[in-house]
Amino acid sequence: MSEHQEDGFNLQRPDDNLVIEEMFGALMRKRGWTILPDQAVNQMLSYPPEKKWTLIYQDRLVEWLGQQRSLARQRMEDNP
Repeated sequence: MSEHQEDGFNLQRPDDNLVIEEMFGALMRKRGWTILPDQAVNQMLSYPPEKKWTLIYQDRLVEWLGQQRSLARQRMEDNP
């Protein structure tokens, strides 16, 4: 498995592309992409695993960064 790290963020790419497909399906549902026009959905479903992984990784990284900002803000409020 390859490993990605950004300032403490760590998400390993699964070796199995079927796992990436499942994760991408979950991402599509989470982001509401399944209600896009059929042509757009089909285009996204035909992305290669590398592109799907990039989108999964970026989504998780953005969530993690948001959590980090929230924690930092909370620490500042708790310790003025």
